[in-house]
Amino acid sequence: MHRNKSPLPVVICLVIVAAIVGIGGFFINRYSPTGKKMNKSEYYGLSSGDQAALIVNDEVLEEKGLVIDGEVYVDYMTVWNYLNSGYYWEAGASQLLLTLPAGTNTWVPGDGSGAVILGEDGVPYISAACIRENSDIDMEILEEPYRVVARTSWSGVTAGTMTEDTKVRYRGGLKSEILTEVKKGDTIVFLEDLQDWCRVSTADGYVGYVQSSTFMKNSEAGLPHTADARFQFQRISLDHKINLGWHYVDSLEGNSYLGERIAEAAGLNTISPTWFSLADEQGSLVSYADKAYVDQAHAAGLQVWGMLGDVNGSPVKTGDVLAGASARANIIQQLMQIATDCGMDGINVDFESIREDSAPQYLQFLKELCVAAHAQNLVVSTDNFVPTYTKYYKRAEQAKTVDYLIIMGYDEHTASSEEIGSVASLPFVDREFRIR
Repeated sequence: MHRNKSPLPVVICLVIVAAIVGIGGFFINRYSPTGKKMNKSEYYGLSSGDQAALIVNDEVLEEKGLVIDGEVYVDYMTVWNYLNSGYYWEAGASQLLLTLPAGTNTWVPGDGSGAVILGEDGVPYISAACIRENSDIDMEILEEPYRVVARTSWSGVTAGTMTEDTKVRYRGGLKSEILTEVKKGDTIVFLEDLQDWCRVSTADGYVGYVQSSTFMKNSEAGLPHTADARFQFQRISLDHKINLGWHYVDSLEGNSYLGERIAEAAGLNTISPTWFSLADEQGSLVSYADKAYVDQAHAAGLQVWGMLGDVNGSPVKTGDVLAGASARANIIQQLMQIATDCGMDGINVDFESIREDSAPQYLQFLKELCVAAHAQNLVVSTDNFVPTYTKYYKRAEQAKTVDYLIIMGYDEHTASSEEIGSVASLPFVDREFRIR
């Protein structure tokens, strides 16, 4: 007689197997990487097919480009703020200007070039192709989705080289969605170290995360870039340190006090008399320029940089005057003629009433002035508040054409300050001079 075998061992084995499968599945599900790809339009915040993402210097901008018939356009102020401050939209004449060493390029909507168009709201848009062709910039115009990937700054960037093929994820972690893929040998920009993961920027315009073990930082800082000679203005650099003083002159008679003013000014080698101011909206100048003053200064070993300013009051708004091409040309023509007549050595521009919305025409004026002045071997300098107060003066853009930038390193505390303090403490000056 045979005894029936108990099914208990079989049941126990099945339970154990099921448990192993379950635990294994749990760990596989938890620790295996996901292959899910992120929706690219959602990543860039694109709400429609006629929008293009803008990625500049490893940052995805909130501003969007416009796609028309497969061409990407970027609104003027975004171009001016992020890509190339050399462009100037002259609203009165409805034309786009770009002053370069070889001359000024001009485009108008509907001229057949497609360089500039007007949006439905009347806002000018510049084609990405035009920006790329006429700027010292690295730029890619990519599709699926449409995006512009640009770099205008190469120093201070930490790059790295991929040591293996890997996926770039939206966040640090194997379960995060995939943005793009990079290959062994590809160059990426390192942005942030997060232990096992690093935040990076890719050449195709994605800012995401890769595992730290998959790439190696380059030993040398910065990215390679060769400046395009087409955009390099020739500037005047004197062979000595400039020790400059301003001489307040508010009449022709005021020029007679030069000798008295410089009698004990040891070390001074440049004098800037406050000779010029705007008289009307057409760009006519009030001038106290005087050849005898220049001759006396030269005899004392001083260069003369006549100052054009608005610090002593003006019957017109500086920004409004500079908005017109004919007014700018009139100002420059007068300054060039006066320089020829009196023999002054340079021009110092001290426009302190420029508002943020007037900064584009101010920079355009400086470019046009420098082209004309350098043709007559005249030095051009500008006076600037500390950057904290007026970053929109764009000193880095000024420095592309202007010979000398003067920073007025004061106003840390003023008569209207809530606290009493130094006008220009050393830490304040040091910090401000490090801001571009």
